[in-house]
Amino acid sequence: MGIFFYHLAQTATVTPNLPPTPSRITNPHTRFFHTHEHQVRVHEMWLNDDGWFVVSPFRYDGAPPRTFTPDHVPGSWKIINHGQEINYTSTLSVTVNFNADGTIEGPHTGTWRLEADGVTLNVTLDGVAYNGRLLRSFINDFGRWGMSFTVISAEGIALWGAGVTLN
Repeated sequence: MGIFFYHLAQTATVTPNLPPTPSRITNPHTRFFHTHEHQVRVHEMWLNDDGWFVVSPFRYDGAPPRTFTPDHVPGSWKIINHGQEINYTSTLSVTVNFNADGTIEGPHTGTWRLEADGVTLNVTLDGVAYNGRLLRSFINDFGRWGMSFTVISAEGIALWGAGVTLN
């Protein structure tokens, strides 16, 4: 994971409640955009269908696991493509629209599909297939719960998404 920035408001520091085992967690060290402040955060991880770990884009919030319907997905999303480079500047988010018909429009185009289990999300963006998890996260920058996703390609390229519209 490189440096990234969602173009959102400043985040708040929250002390997480750690998930019960056997949840997988990671503790990344985060340095904030435009400052030299840093924190250690707790994020949940899951294995996708291809055996790759996907990491929640937002801190662990203690919310119980839940499932979703395709109605939770359509709307505007801020996405970050983590790529494979080692970066020294922030990777900025871009806004795309996930449409109810399963298409994606914006500066990147493609398709999306939520599997019958209600959590597995498949995204094809600019011809690259990604697989991962749809989540509901507390998005500090918005000050509310919102939809998010974490997906990864077979080549190891991760995409994170934060729902801009309330679903």
